[in-house]
Amino acid sequence: MSVKKLRRENQLKKGFPQQKLIMRLKTLGIYLILMGMNCFIETNALSYETNVHSAISANAFNQSVLGSGYLANLGISKINILDNNMTALQEVQDGSIEEDDDVTLRWLNHFYDPTTGNGLNQGGISYGQPSLVWGRNYASNDWTFEKMRNAYYLALASANASNKKQLFGHVFRGLGQLIHLIQDKAVPAHTRNDAHFPYTLRTRDNYERYTRDAVDPNNPQIPWLTFTGYAPVELSVFNNFDTFWINSGKGLSEYTNSNFLSHHTNLDDARYALPAPIGDWTTPETVGANQYTVRYLQGYATDNYRPAQSSTISHLTAYSYMDFEMNKYGNTQRVYSLNDKVHKEYADLLIPRAVGYSAGLLNYFFRGTIDIAVPSNMSQPSNGYYSMIVSTGANFNPATAAFTAIKLKATNTTTTGENMTNGTIQLVVKYKMALADPFVAGQVATSADFFYIVVPEQNNVNALYSATPTELNFDLSQNPIPLWATDVYLQVVFKGTLGTETDAVAVGFKDISEPTPIDIFNNMDKICINGSWYNAGSAEAIQQVDTNHNGIADTNEADVYAYDLQNIYLRFSSYLPSGPYYWASSSVHHVTVPYLSAGSPVRAAYILSDYMFNKAYYMTWVKTNTQDPWSHADVNQLWWHDAVKRQTDYSEDSGLCGGAPPCYVDVYPVSSSSFPSAYVSGYYTFRNTSMWFGAVKILINTPVPSDSVCSYNAL
Repeated sequence: MSVKKLRRENQLKKGFPQQKLIMRLKTLGIYLILMGMNCFIETNALSYETNVHSAISANAFNQSVLGSGYLANLGISKINILDNNMTALQEVQDGSIEEDDDVTLRWLNHFYDPTTGNGLNQGGISYGQPSLVWGRNYASNDWTFEKMRNAYYLALASANASNKKQLFGHVFRGLGQLIHLIQDKAVPAHTRNDAHFPYTLRTRDNYERYTRDAVDPNNPQIPWLTFTGYAPVELSVFNNFDTFWINSGKGLSEYTNSNFLSHHTNLDDARYALPAPIGDWTTPETVGANQYTVRYLQGYATDNYRPAQSSTISHLTAYSYMDFEMNKYGNTQRVYSLNDKVHKEYADLLIPRAVGYSAGLLNYFFRGTIDIAVPSNMSQPSNGYYSMIVSTGANFNPATAAFTAIKLKATNTTTTGENMTNGTIQLVVKYKMALADPFVAGQVATSADFFYIVVPEQNNVNALYSATPTELNFDLSQNPIPLWATDVYLQVVFKGTLGTETDAVAVGFKDISEPTPIDIFNNMDKICINGSWYNAGSAEAIQQVDTNHNGIADTNEADVYAYDLQNIYLRFSSYLPSGPYYWASSSVHHVTVPYLSAGSPVRAAYILSDYMFNKAYYMTWVKTNTQDPWSHADVNQLWWHDAVKRQTDYSEDSGLCGGAPPCYVDVYPVSSSSFPSAYVSGYYTFRNTSMWFGAVKILINTPVPSDSVCSYNAL
């Protein structure tokens, strides 16, 4: 195990600070050489410690879209292991720790003064980049927003499962490093150019020490700090990376700089006009064996973004404990200090905002979203499927059959209303492979890993809109989806301009059905009469209804004849329980079955669809007996159906997870032990033919009398 890897694990387990102190001491010599300063330096000055950054980051993650199901859009879950044997959340926490890396002195780039736009500097000498520049696109920083954007696209568009895990791990670690930068903007010293060289342990800023040590004594990794109370900032206001720092008074650095003091920029320092005290009050406090009267100055924390959350600061700063004693002897110079009562009030306001702004930055990164739906076709709103294999042709071979194209509708659903333009669009298909026939009931073993197909949009569509869906077409002929695919998912990945951000990335995700067989069984060679089955059209069947004994089932008796079917037209549409409905006809249909004899089944097609869809039939009955006096109109019907679901689902349901959520649950088609009297989704073997009852059509003769019941298991 590498030293760096060990360091990461120790920090995650312990939170602070033993390992860090060792690294700081090792860094000392390097720092003195670099800075040319003959004094004792403690690195990582004035920021939140690793245990606090880790906790802020975890809260931000859970309050952002990442904590409410968005990870599914990326094809991962909260418990998926990514790079470094970590989940997405752990990667973010790890990144927020690693951004304070001591060896490379990254912390020097964590300052930003909103009044000047500068980073850490003293006497005209700059010691680091402003954190806004450092995080946005600074060339020597490997973890910039710009570089994480590119890594995010590569992760989405990779067709290699191992590379995807590594790239997604890289992205989430990088996001942890980025939100570390905005979290430091909730530290007054980081927004008020307060490193105060030479920096010694005796003159350190104690706000960092307070937040680090305000922990649960039974678990030092858990800070006793307030993390909630400030919702993620809204992207209608924070609409680009820079605005989280500076935004006409609404940026986090502006809030912190103008409302709070730091150790070396207290009221006795003239560098900043704000904050300005609004009053003072006194209170007795005990220090050691002595009791002093302490005078606190009050302030007012103006929140220009959420004015309703502006608040009075009762402990803006304090006169020192000895201030009144010194004043008795004619010393009128005030000595100000920031004690732990000040620090607590600061932390109660600043840390929830560190969470809210960090969550907002995560939401901004993942704001680009796309809705995926079944496509339009034949001048109608929907055709009900993404891909189809017609299986009625003479050349159909189930061993080689595959889905060679995907068609879908994509709509820009980015909540900010930003347009997607000047981009490229790719389809990512994710699936596993069944290791045995999947068109039966019950569990079927599958490949351990996912397979991926990545193809560009074949018509060079380069924009997606919010008002009107855009039809996208993808050619999979060189790498088709196998007929035995399970766990099938679609992603549409856009890379281009999103609002004012160039090279932005947006993604849409759809859990679609597994290959679903469309079966038809012509059972009209049988007739149920008085609770018993007869061969339709047989002398025995006719005898049961032939009241005038002429050897014919007349039209005033009952129709007990067998019928073939011809010109069966099938049309699919999206699930619309209350309409409009789209009927099949000889001129508008998706699949044709030319002829189906009585007593015969046919598997007309396989489709990839949403889990529910509508299917319309149009067909003609053909007499099989020349003495049949009955006439029948063509059949025109429409039913709703559901498609096959055979996959492993992420679940947080305690019951499904055996009381230990979250978990993965195997979902597979159920078996119908007998012909269902009501609609049941599952596989059922009917007359030696296994069929998917979620989408099957069985044609039957009307029983005689109409309420007669026969067991289908007897056929």
